[in-house]
Amino acid sequence: MSLSPDRHRDLAEDSLDAFFSQDKPQVVVFENRQLFDYDGLEGRLLSSSYTPEPGNPNYQPMLALLRDIFDRYQQGGKVAFEYDTMLYYGCLT
Repeated sequence: MSLSPDRHRDLAEDSLDAFFSQDKPQVVVFENRQLFDYDGLEGRLLSSSYTPEPGNPNYQPMLALLRDIFDRYQQGGKVAFEYDTMLYYGCLT
């Protein structure tokens, strides 16, 4: 089972099972969507702790590639991020 890439890790199913009681947790998936103009997209990228910082040799090439991706896929000046949010619920151990 894999979580959103934004979580930067996978949770093993047995880890979730150990957190809940003997019954397996229930799962509900909610679809989410965010729209970004270029400035919002750049801000979203730069808010991630793993991105190169100014002064890093990869910083400017990263922003140039981001601009290229935005220009290629934007519609009406915006791009969409589509997410699946997984909610696990059940009785705790």
